[in-house]
Amino acid sequence: RLYGFKIHPMAYQLQLQAASSFKSPVKAIR
Repeated sequence: RLYGFKIHPMAYQLQLQAASSFKSPVKAIR
């Protein structure tokens, strides 16, 4: 359970980063 707790925050941060990175690169690329 500790293992899952350690991965959850990382996955959450990664998902947040990917979400914000999914909106802006569209403008950055063009």
